[in-house]
Amino acid sequence: MMILMCIPFGIILFYSYIKSGNIFVPAIMHGILNQFSSTVTTFSIKESQFNPLLYGLTGLVGIVIFSLIALFLIKTIKKSNHIYNF
Repeated sequence: MMILMCIPFGIILFYSYIKSGNIFVPAIMHGILNQFSSTVTTFSIKESQFNPLLYGLTGLVGIVIFSLIALFLIKTIKKSNHIYNF
């Protein structure tokens, strides 16, 4: 499940690099994601109710959200006529 989340998140990080022109922006975003996911998982969901296949960033909910954002960003990149091929 982790790789299904990493592919769209990599596209999101790539888009942030294109827009900022700075490698530190996607690096900071990656760090924020790591901290946010562990904090939310720890404090918001009871252990007895937590299903890792559904909840969290590597669960089905996170994969769908990241995939939708990545598809939107791919369309944005294509419309802006960048030389990147998707």
